[in-house]
Amino acid sequence: MANLKALNAEVNRIKSKYNGIEKLLNGAVDPLINELKEKYRNDLGAFTEDFWPYAGTSTPLKKGYSFEARVIHGKAFQENKIKFLLWTEPPKEGKSTFWNVIYPAWIWIKNPKERFLNTCYAERYATRDNEYMQNIIRHPAFQQLFGMDFYLTKQNRMITQNNLGGERIAASYGGQITSGGGTIISFDDPNNIKDKNNVASIEKVCEDFDNIFIHRQIDPETTRFLIGQHRVHPNDLFGHVKAKNLPGTVCVEIPFQFKSARRCTTYLPGSDKILWQDPRTFENEYINPERHSVEQHEFIRSTMSPLAYSSLYQCEPLPTSGGIFERNWFKVWNHGELPPFEFIITSWDTAISTSSTASFSACSSYGLFRDERGVYNVMLLSFWYGRVEWNDLRKMVIRMSKNIFDTDLANPMEGSYPCTHLLIEAKANGISLAQSLREIGLNALQYTPPALGTTKYGKTEDGKTMRARLTQPYVESGRVYVMGKYPYIGKADYFGERFIDICTQFPHVVGEARDLMDTFTMTIDWLADRKYIGTEEHYKPQRYEEAMEATIYKLKDYDYRDKMRLDR
Repeated sequence: MANLKALNAEVNRIKSKYNGIEKLLNGAVDPLINELKEKYRNDLGAFTEDFWPYAGTSTPLKKGYSFEARVIHGKAFQENKIKFLLWTEPPKEGKSTFWNVIYPAWIWIKNPKERFLNTCYAERYATRDNEYMQNIIRHPAFQQLFGMDFYLTKQNRMITQNNLGGERIAASYGGQITSGGGTIISFDDPNNIKDKNNVASIEKVCEDFDNIFIHRQIDPETTRFLIGQHRVHPNDLFGHVKAKNLPGTVCVEIPFQFKSARRCTTYLPGSDKILWQDPRTFENEYINPERHSVEQHEFIRSTMSPLAYSSLYQCEPLPTSGGIFERNWFKVWNHGELPPFEFIITSWDTAISTSSTASFSACSSYGLFRDERGVYNVMLLSFWYGRVEWNDLRKMVIRMSKNIFDTDLANPMEGSYPCTHLLIEAKANGISLAQSLREIGLNALQYTPPALGTTKYGKTEDGKTMRARLTQPYVESGRVYVMGKYPYIGKADYFGERFIDICTQFPHVVGEARDLMDTFTMTIDWLADRKYIGTEEHYKPQRYEEAMEATIYKLKDYDYRDKMRLDR
């Protein structure tokens, strides 16, 4: 089988026989070289395995479950089938070595004209990986294979250029040199883990992405974005871009310990065919069993807080339990058709300003339906948020009152799926908005939460958090659904997944998530006040009565005469 070991052996044999390399230059090993070149161009996995020892890492390659995922997604990304590739996995699994050192070198043997803009939160790591990639290209093994295809014309800590126009710029996130552009714009850990509690720093990174990096595309048709990072906060750059649900996005989340409820399954954009699925089947199975022992991992885990472990190792910025809401409280509606709703309610939390520091106007829509036992359940159907002027906000409310799925501000949607109730928080411009809507015949209801300091909400500085805590028992009862995603195998759709993320990560969320949470809690509070939904304690007597009825029904069919004969 052709590999670098065989090539090096053949080179040494020819050197020994001919006392020099003249025959190499004359093509004595061309068949082997051509075979290897074709192999490496078509097989990212083989290229990674053979060139890993030259990538600047002292850790031997031990292929875990994420290795195949990298190869599959890396190939699709190179073929421009993925526009935004979001990648997260635990530390020290080779993420940076693969995506920032080996992968750019492989890209250049496929297309030396590609131009990379690589950033990291620290310049020293960005430039380090740039130099490691240069080492691979300069290595005799690489030169024997691809030295005649292209060569380096400039190589320093920050810039690598080749003779065919390819370029790789390395800099810290937001550095001056990032004023350049790229066909592949890469972010390696753009958020420093030390800033996990620095909301201003986290928001600044997201704002730079929206206002600067998104405009560094050399060709918007072909430029791709790669974000690889360890999670540090729900709204870090990974979470920020994931929440945007931009066209062409593929999100890969590979936790250290496998959780079947979070099994990562990816699809090529626009396709229902599975691209990759986490192959693990056993709960808590490690990402790389050959590399990690139970003792080593438990020692690492014992030195970390649950929040830090969940973020770095489980790729979830918050623990799966211990927050206000837990993920397993929410259910997924896995049917192609929605249930018959008794009514649909759209809840609005309105803002008075459009400045970049103001709160968002936000809304979420819910349908109320009965299950097979006649018990009420509520299902999230859609949500919207934005910073708009009062007149534009009013137009958006009217649009969504006619079609709750009409959530794209710039592109009105045809069709009709109207709501029956408009619930508007009576604060800021909400009061005047509700009055304006009633004048045109809409059923706009004003919702007035009790003031802070009352017996219902207690005395606190954060009314949003207190309201969430008071609706917690109703959500825990398991009566809140989200819509499923085709092909209905237990996955939530975009609105549902984002909604569950917001709920389980609250109150450690920022921006629009806090305002969306307000619309959810006001809906639950409104429904609970009208006895549409209850707590777990409300449903226990009903379940007891159902159990007793079933027992009595069975006793009616029991033949006591047969029992008496058996006793004799």
